[in-house]
Amino acid sequence: MSVLFLIASAGLYVGGNGPYIYLSNQDGDPVTMNWIDISSTGTAVGAGDDWCSGYNASTLYGLGFTFNFYDVTTDSISICSNGTVLLENVSNYLTLTNTALPSSNAFGFIAVMWDDLNPAASGADDIYFESFSTCPDGYAGACAVVQYNNVPRYGSTVYMNFEVIFYDNGDIKLQYNSPIYYDDATIGIQDSLAAVGVEPNYYLQYVYNGDPANHIPDSGTVILFKKLDYNYHTIADIQGTVIPGTDTSAYYGDTVYTSGIIVSKGAKTSKGLHIKMSDGGPFSGVMVYVNDTTGGFGDLQIGDNVLLRGYVTEFYGYTEVVVDSMSHLSLLSSGNTFVVDTITASMISNTNVDTAEMYEGVLVFLDSAVVDSEGTYYYYLSDPTGTALLSKDNIDPLTVGSIISVTGLVIYSYGEYKLLARTPSDVQIIYEPAPVYPALTIDTIQRTMDSTYSTVFVGDTAVVTGVITSLGVSGARNAFLAGNPYGPYNGIVAYFSQGIPSFLNEGDSVEITALITEYYGNTELYVFDTTLVNVLGTGTIPDPIVIPAGYVDTSSTSTYYPEQPDTAEAYEHVLVKVETLQITGYNTTDFGTWFVVEAQKGNDRVYFYVDTLNWGTPAVGDYYNVTGYVYTRYGQYVLVPRSAADLEQVTGSAEDLSGPFVRIASVDRNGIVIRYNLSEPGDVNIRIYAINGRLIVNRSLRLNSGYGELRVPAALRSGVYIINFNGNRFKTIVR
Repeated sequence: MSVLFLIASAGLYVGGNGPYIYLSNQDGDPVTMNWIDISSTGTAVGAGDDWCSGYNASTLYGLGFTFNFYDVTTDSISICSNGTVLLENVSNYLTLTNTALPSSNAFGFIAVMWDDLNPAASGADDIYFESFSTCPDGYAGACAVVQYNNVPRYGSTVYMNFEVIFYDNGDIKLQYNSPIYYDDATIGIQDSLAAVGVEPNYYLQYVYNGDPANHIPDSGTVILFKKLDYNYHTIADIQGTVIPGTDTSAYYGDTVYTSGIIVSKGAKTSKGLHIKMSDGGPFSGVMVYVNDTTGGFGDLQIGDNVLLRGYVTEFYGYTEVVVDSMSHLSLLSSGNTFVVDTITASMISNTNVDTAEMYEGVLVFLDSAVVDSEGTYYYYLSDPTGTALLSKDNIDPLTVGSIISVTGLVIYSYGEYKLLARTPSDVQIIYEPAPVYPALTIDTIQRTMDSTYSTVFVGDTAVVTGVITSLGVSGARNAFLAGNPYGPYNGIVAYFSQGIPSFLNEGDSVEITALITEYYGNTELYVFDTTLVNVLGTGTIPDPIVIPAGYVDTSSTSTYYPEQPDTAEAYEHVLVKVETLQITGYNTTDFGTWFVVEAQKGNDRVYFYVDTLNWGTPAVGDYYNVTGYVYTRYGQYVLVPRSAADLEQVTGSAEDLSGPFVRIASVDRNGIVIRYNLSEPGDVNIRIYAINGRLIVNRSLRLNSGYGELRVPAALRSGVYIINFNGNRFKTIVR
């Protein structure tokens, strides 16, 4: 049965490697004292000083079951006076001089209290043995007990009581039930193969010569050596023991137990945990990949100590322990602290792969590194010792030239070692230079579009200059800017997220650092920091650009169809003027006091906004010259006037205002007066002939768009004349 189903939450301390781990109440593990007293029921072995039953008395004690110990299977033991029990070479004597494990003595044995003890001393009792088909401490199977009852250390008068219990599942339990006179005793277990170096991991030392100090036993100490179904290996053993000539773990493909403190959840992959040995150092970390994470990692948190069973693999050179499911992890304790190893850049540099491999999977700290440059997937870092890579995953963007400190995992992927932060907070900015943003003209931003008429610079931050032509139009936080020269593609709106700063005025020439965005079809400058707005001086607010009505009519009936919406987009956020528009209707839906006014000129339809509460309402049938910014609202190009002054009512006959046309208004001795109404500027050639065919006047003129009159001077006597108009925006007129 797997240990994962036998232990509860605890503070497991695991020492050594192999198929055994130990749990101790001195480490806070869930093992309790269940003393089995056999001093009145068991067999007294009659131990002498420096004595073993198999060697001195040729007596072995039957366990009553087969006991599996490392590579040994036995059913009998030799009991020795110096606090040891032999499971191998049971007819031999184990010296009274204790050593650290693994001992060079070729024995398989249990060091319950290996020291120079004397059960034959005056006042001492003896050593007792008894086996049970059902263990009296509550264990459901069979067990056998060796009890040292009132046994002193040689020359001492401190009489000690302690025992070892052998369970039929391979577990071994040591219990100490009196004050202990501890000098330099060894406590642990060892297989004979460990002594000769064939299986160097086949031992497990609990304490020797007082090290560690918290493992010196006293009354009430309980130690359980737990038998596993697979070998236990420390993380350092898994990572640091490699196939010669490679970086591949020597345990590649093996199923193992290991344990460590969780230092990361889901940093490299959503199914990955990184665990670490508490004292850190080279080879102290590894990634645990959980195949089935249905329900996530449960209640496991960073700082939890876990025991797990999985198989060792190499994922493109990155050592991992693969666990089938969360049922193969056990929580041992929570709230544990762990060392984050401080490293330098050279220690994980790809020019120093041997050292970098030592820290693969380890949580480390790199201090005061410079961000030298930025790549597609990582940043290039350096410190005085060398260079390193920092993955862009899990962090916020960094500015080249910054100095940072990073806590992160050393990972290996795509043939490179790199740091991987767990969360953005793992990167701390020590110094960050002011960012340098490119300068873009309004024309470049507006003219460089994709097929959806969105600027290709969306998401970029840039420095843009222009003249403020209005503040607060179409939104209290909006400012319209004009580029130079003013015209197509040279208008843009700036949105101040914190409100328009009080130091800005219309007519200011400004330099703005802003994020370029598209807001419902409008290219905008998103001003996120007003300290990045500089007034360069006073500029000139340009006059509105007079355009034909058809430039902002995107319907199929437009004069400029199918050129649309190219012409409308070219004038986005430019202040334009469309002349002699006849009001044809309104749309008041969802706009409060603002009406969308519908107007028409010939076949061209124009929409513009009117603040009816403050400006009044243009009457249907009236004609207006309308000035406003070309803006996109709800997928429709509209004009947004700045104020009521941008609505100029035009009076005249319907015939005169309904253009386009050029006609003679009057003729007198001083020449002729031309009346016109054009959608856009046009050229006209005027010729006046006498009745006999003599050419009197031949003039070429440029007429502005809109409605107007122009006098063509000429000295005319009474008579009949032929007047010929020829233009590029109207048909030839002969009168």
